[in-house]
Amino acid sequence: MNNNNIGKNIIETIIIVFTFILNPFFSVLVSLLFALHKRSSYYNLVLIINLSLFIGLLNSTKIPEKDLLAYYEIYMDVPMYSLSGYLALLDREFIYYLVSYIFYFLTNGSWKLFIILVTFISYFLILKSNYIIVKKLKTTNIKICFIILNVAFFFPLFTHSAHLLRNFIAGAFILYFLTNYYFLNINKWWILLIAIFIHSSALLFSIIYLLKSKYSYKRKIIFIIPMLILFFLVGDLSYIQSTYQFGRINDFLIQENQFMLSDLVYPLVFISFGLLTFIVLKNTYKNSEILYSIKKYLILLFVLVLISGFSLVFTNLLVQRVLLYVFILSTIYISLFVSVKNKFSSIISPILTTIIFFTFIDNYNTGVWEYASIYELLTNPIYSYFY
Repeated sequence: MNNNNIGKNIIETIIIVFTFILNPFFSVLVSLLFALHKRSSYYNLVLIINLSLFIGLLNSTKIPEKDLLAYYEIYMDVPMYSLSGYLALLDREFIYYLVSYIFYFLTNGSWKLFIILVTFISYFLILKSNYIIVKKLKTTNIKICFIILNVAFFFPLFTHSAHLLRNFIAGAFILYFLTNYYFLNINKWWILLIAIFIHSSALLFSIIYLLKSKYSYKRKIIFIIPMLILFFLVGDLSYIQSTYQFGRINDFLIQENQFMLSDLVYPLVFISFGLLTFIVLKNTYKNSEILYSIKKYLILLFVLVLISGFSLVFTNLLVQRVLLYVFILSTIYISLFVSVKNKFSSIISPILTTIIFFTFIDNYNTGVWEYASIYELLTNPIYSYFY
């Protein structure tokens, strides 16, 4: 990149930041225009960052209820304890609570800033993961922009992002881990560990090492056993004495089951959609490496849906956890569908983005959670989100 391009990037970035201060939603539109016009990875990344911040701002206006209210109360209890006392009191996966404890004092106890932070991290990882895959498919720039918008405004994703908070953050890390593992052939195992220490249900994804055929079963077991031991020991030795973790397992087993097979409609639709996309991609990419990666990823999603179905027999809480992972991981198939190189995909892409965006607005206005009004989002400057 020459000096002239660097200078233009700085100027345009300043414009985007300035418009974000004036009105975050307008800044998203400006970022989108730059991304469409410049056709540059830099502006695609700026769009991802801008959208992640914007979704974070939306979540900061949410009235805490149910699970989010519990997280809010735990966060506001921080000044009552020392760090060791806080972690010992909660007696569970420590990374989320360590970050929340530190962030509380960095922001003078701002819950809104904390929600913006965790939402930004989650959405950035989810959007970046989708972006990595479609770039590998050499997707056109306009389709990449559609894909980023589709995932950002996919309402089933948004509605969980500030509800099952730790579960959602862990899912974002899992998606980023799997993207590197399957599509870039990079084993960033520490990302998986981070996810596990945010929410223990992420331990489920250690099965990918068992699904991998490259190594013998002996080597797979040698890897999995230390991982399980590390999970229990590093977090807190009291786990072995059956406090929080085993208590949660007991909760799963004794909780009244309110789920029915109809609750698997969404994930089964995603699996069917993924199969359809795979068939189309198979005709486009033949026996390429990317097709093999997509196939392995699809197998993993099948396994998750099977686990969900089996879990219905026992508990609704476990199903919720697994199905949220399915929702997060299935965003890739929306992206893959748009990436398909044919006339139908080119025609349907803007239509799909329009439908997703207006569905988001409709559900945002009429859904079960309460946020700031659409009018406020369209007109308010950045500082209004904090008062």
